[in-house]
Amino acid sequence: MAPIGDQSVRTWGVLGVPTSAAAHWAGLEKGPAALRGAGLVDQLRAAGCDVVDHGDLSATRWVPDRTDDRPNNWRAATGVIADSRVAIGDVLAGGHHPLVLGGD
Repeated sequence: MAPIGDQSVRTWGVLGVPTSAAAHWAGLEKGPAALRGAGLVDQLRAAGCDVVDHGDLSATRWVPDRTDDRPNNWRAATGVIADSRVAIGDVLAGGHHPLVLGGD
């Protein structure tokens, strides 16, 4: 892997984490698709960046969950974090620098 400051050989690994699990309302999970739809990956490539798109994790939508005194929907939010950790590890194992597109 190249040093972080060497832009000429850095490969970005784009990973979408479409979630609104920790938000106060649904909709933020649409963020990664909106960024891709706006041409983010193509614009990075046009700017000379080497980009590998690792796709998206499964979408996780906010739902009200006040079953205990912890933050709303905390189980789903921590599940997203655990899944993201594994997926980011895969991006790193591929020799890519992660660029995570997220909702919340």
